Amino acid sequence: MRYFANLPPSRMVLWSYLLWYLFFVARYFDSSSKLWLTSVGISAIIGIALLLSTWHASSRLASWTTFRLFLMPFCVSSFSALIKGRGFILVFSPHAWENFLAITLCVSFCGMVLWMKQQAPVENAPPAPEELAPPPAVLPAGDAGNPSPVKSGAAAAKPIAAPAPDQTPAT
Repeated sequence: MRYFANLPPSRMVLWSYLLWYLFFVARYFDSSSKLWLTSVGISAIIGIALLLSTWHASSRLASWTTFRLFLMPFCVSSFSALIKGRGFILVFSPHAWENFLAITLCVSFCGMVLWMKQQAPVENAPPAPEELAPPPAVLPAGDAGNPSPVKSGAAAAKPIAAPAPDQTPAT
Protein backbone atom coordinates (compact mmCIF):
# COMPACT_ATOMS: atom_id res chain seq x y z
CA MET A 1 0.00 0.00 0.00
CA ARG A 2 2.96 2.32 0.61
CA TYR A 3 3.73 2.05 -3.11
CA PHE A 4 0.39 3.61 -4.03
CA ALA A 5 0.61 6.23 -1.25
CA ASN A 6 3.92 7.44 -2.77
CA LEU A 7 2.80 7.16 -6.40
CA PRO A 8 3.74 10.25 -8.45
CA PRO A 9 1.18 11.66 -10.90
CA SER A 10 3.05 10.25 -13.92
CA ARG A 11 2.73 6.70 -12.56
CA MET A 12 -0.96 7.30 -11.74
CA VAL A 13 -1.45 8.03 -15.44
CA LEU A 14 0.39 4.83 -16.43
CA TRP A 15 -1.72 2.78 -14.00
CA SER A 16 -4.86 4.40 -15.44
CA TYR A 17 -3.73 3.40 -18.95
CA LEU A 18 -3.30 -0.17 -17.73
CA LEU A 19 -6.76 -0.18 -16.13
CA TRP A 20 -8.30 1.18 -19.38
CA TYR A 21 -6.50 -1.53 -21.37
CA LEU A 22 -7.54 -4.33 -18.99
CA PHE A 23 -11.17 -3.19 -19.00
CA PHE A 24 -11.43 -3.35 -22.78
CA VAL A 25 -9.36 -6.54 -23.07
CA ALA A 26 -11.78 -8.22 -20.67
CA ARG A 27 -14.71 -6.80 -22.65
CA TYR A 28 -13.48 -7.76 -26.15
CA PHE A 29 -11.17 -10.71 -25.40
CA ASP A 30 -10.23 -12.88 -28.37
CA SER A 31 -8.49 -16.19 -27.72
CA SER A 32 -6.82 -16.23 -31.14
CA SER A 33 -3.21 -17.32 -30.67
CA LYS A 34 -2.28 -15.42 -33.83
CA LEU A 35 -3.37 -12.12 -32.24
CA TRP A 36 -1.39 -12.69 -29.03
CA LEU A 37 1.74 -14.09 -30.74
CA THR A 38 1.76 -11.13 -33.12
CA SER A 39 1.51 -8.81 -30.12
CA VAL A 40 4.41 -10.61 -28.41
CA GLY A 41 6.50 -10.34 -31.61
CA ILE A 42 5.78 -6.62 -32.00
CA SER A 43 6.52 -6.14 -28.31
CA ALA A 44 9.90 -7.83 -28.70
CA ILE A 45 10.88 -5.82 -31.78
CA ILE A 46 9.73 -2.43 -30.45
CA GLY A 47 10.86 -3.20 -26.89
CA ILE A 48 14.41 -3.96 -28.03
CA ALA A 49 14.44 -0.77 -30.13
CA LEU A 50 13.25 1.27 -27.14
CA LEU A 51 15.80 -0.42 -24.89
CA LEU A 52 18.62 0.35 -27.33
CA SER A 53 17.49 3.96 -27.64
CA THR A 54 17.47 4.52 -23.87
CA TRP A 55 20.52 2.49 -22.88
CA HIS A 56 24.08 3.76 -22.70
CA ALA A 57 27.22 2.42 -21.05
CA SER A 58 27.12 4.66 -17.99
CA SER A 59 23.53 3.90 -16.97
CA ARG A 60 21.43 0.93 -16.07
CA LEU A 61 17.64 0.94 -16.36
CA ALA A 62 15.55 -0.33 -13.47
CA SER A 63 13.95 -3.70 -14.10
CA TRP A 64 10.41 -2.24 -14.01
CA THR A 65 11.39 0.43 -16.52
CA THR A 66 12.76 -2.24 -18.86
CA PHE A 67 9.60 -4.31 -18.38
CA ARG A 68 7.44 -1.29 -19.30
CA LEU A 69 9.46 -0.76 -22.49
CA PHE A 70 8.24 -4.18 -23.61
CA LEU A 71 4.77 -4.11 -22.01
CA MET A 72 3.58 -0.91 -23.69
CA PRO A 73 4.06 -2.11 -27.30
CA PHE A 74 2.36 -5.39 -26.35
CA CYS A 75 -0.65 -3.55 -24.92
CA VAL A 76 -0.89 -1.17 -27.87
CA SER A 77 -0.71 -3.90 -30.51
CA SER A 78 -3.13 -6.26 -28.75
CA PHE A 79 -5.56 -3.41 -27.98
CA SER A 80 -5.61 -2.27 -31.59
CA ALA A 81 -6.16 -5.85 -32.80
CA LEU A 82 -9.01 -6.40 -30.33
CA ILE A 83 -10.91 -3.22 -31.21
CA LYS A 84 -10.34 -3.37 -35.00
CA GLY A 85 -13.63 -3.07 -36.88
CA ARG A 86 -15.67 -2.40 -33.73
CA GLY A 87 -16.29 1.32 -34.31
CA PHE A 88 -13.79 2.71 -31.81
CA ILE A 89 -12.62 6.31 -32.25
CA LEU A 90 -9.00 6.42 -31.06
CA VAL A 91 -9.33 4.44 -27.81
CA PHE A 92 -12.99 5.28 -27.12
CA SER A 93 -15.77 2.76 -27.54
CA PRO A 94 -18.81 3.58 -29.66
CA HIS A 95 -20.85 2.60 -26.56
CA ALA A 96 -21.03 5.46 -24.05
CA TRP A 97 -21.67 3.11 -21.13
CA GLU A 98 -18.36 1.30 -21.76
CA ASN A 99 -16.48 4.59 -21.79
CA PHE A 100 -18.31 5.64 -18.62
CA LEU A 101 -17.36 2.42 -16.81
CA ALA A 102 -13.72 2.59 -17.93
CA ILE A 103 -13.44 6.26 -16.92
CA THR A 104 -15.12 5.47 -13.58
CA LEU A 105 -12.57 2.73 -13.00
CA CYS A 106 -9.66 5.12 -13.70
CA VAL A 107 -11.13 7.96 -11.62
CA SER A 108 -11.84 5.56 -8.73
CA PHE A 109 -8.24 4.37 -8.85
CA CYS A 110 -6.92 7.95 -8.81
CA GLY A 111 -9.27 8.81 -5.95
CA MET A 112 -8.06 5.80 -3.98
CA VAL A 113 -4.43 6.82 -4.53
CA LEU A 114 -5.13 10.41 -3.44
CA TRP A 115 -6.96 9.13 -0.35
CA MET A 116 -3.99 6.88 0.48
CA LYS A 117 -1.64 9.85 0.07
CA GLN A 118 -3.68 11.78 2.65
CA GLN A 119 -3.68 8.83 5.07
CA ALA A 120 0.05 8.15 4.81
CA PRO A 121 2.46 10.01 7.09
CA VAL A 122 4.15 12.80 5.21
CA GLU A 123 7.89 12.34 4.77
CA ASN A 124 10.14 15.41 4.79
CA ALA A 125 7.30 17.59 6.04
CA PRO A 126 8.12 20.87 7.78
CA PRO A 127 8.26 20.45 11.56
CA ALA A 128 5.11 21.01 13.58
CA PRO A 129 4.97 24.28 15.60
CA GLU A 130 5.59 22.44 18.89
CA GLU A 131 8.80 21.05 17.39
CA LEU A 132 9.99 24.61 16.73
CA ALA A 133 9.77 25.68 20.40
CA PRO A 134 13.15 26.62 21.84
CA PRO A 135 14.77 24.12 24.19
CA PRO A 136 14.46 24.87 27.91
CA ALA A 137 17.12 27.21 29.25
CA VAL A 138 19.61 25.73 31.70
CA LEU A 139 20.88 27.97 34.48
CA PRO A 140 23.46 27.13 37.10
CA ALA A 141 22.18 25.69 40.38
CA GLY A 142 21.08 28.13 42.99
CA ASP A 143 18.16 30.42 43.36
CA ALA A 144 16.73 31.70 40.06
CA GLY A 145 17.05 35.36 41.04
CA ASN A 146 20.64 35.05 42.24
CA PRO A 147 22.44 32.17 40.53
CA SER A 148 25.37 30.74 42.36
CA PRO A 149 28.55 29.57 40.71
CA VAL A 150 28.28 26.32 38.77
CA LYS A 151 28.56 23.27 40.98
CA SER A 152 29.57 19.82 39.89
CA GLY A 153 27.49 16.72 40.38
CA ALA A 154 23.89 15.77 39.74
CA ALA A 155 22.46 19.05 41.06
CA ALA A 156 24.84 21.18 39.04
CA ALA A 157 22.26 22.57 36.64
CA LYS A 158 18.50 22.87 36.84
CA PRO A 159 16.45 23.27 33.69
CA ILE A 160 14.12 26.24 33.68
CA ALA A 161 11.14 25.93 31.39
CA ALA A 162 10.84 28.50 28.65
CA PRO A 163 7.76 30.73 28.92
CA ALA A 164 4.74 29.75 26.87
CA PRO A 165 4.39 31.70 23.60
CA ASP A 166 1.43 33.75 24.94
CA GLN A 167 3.18 34.70 28.21
CA THR A 168 5.83 37.32 28.69
CA PRO A 169 8.97 36.30 30.55
CA ALA A 170 9.36 37.44 34.14
CA THR A 171 12.06 40.03 34.79
